[in-house]
Amino acid sequence: MYLTDNFEKGVVPIHVISENEQIPKKFLEQILLLLKNADILESEKGKEGGYRLKNHPKETSLGKVIRLIDGPLAPLSNAKYLEEMSVKDERHCGLYRLLLEVRNCAARLLDQTNFYDLCRLTEDIREKRKTAQRAK
Repeated sequence: MYLTDNFEKGVVPIHVISENEQIPKKFLEQILLLLKNADILESEKGKEGGYRLKNHPKETSLGKVIRLIDGPLAPLSNAKYLEEMSVKDERHCGLYRLLLEVRNCAARLLDQTNFYDLCRLTEDIREKRKTAQRAK
């Protein structure tokens, strides 16, 4: 999200992201390298170097990045397993089918949400909280 907010500014040094997002630098380096290798980020070396999004934030889905970092979406297992169990486990087939639908809805929502949308949502929530605080 920090790279989305700073997209127009160009490359951002790792230490700046680390400090602003309160992410340990070594951990952040691993994530940034993974995203660079997946062609989501690009980097510049040197004193003025850092990372930036390769494409506009509207072009990268949250689902894609989560899959890269954490593996399959949703804590409800993967779709193939849930589909198999909805067929194999006669006693619990309805439960597995429901979990599959929940998993698919979560995946669809994350895949349809890009980083630009996510940052705008965050801004909207913050603004509503400020307005509510002023109203008190």
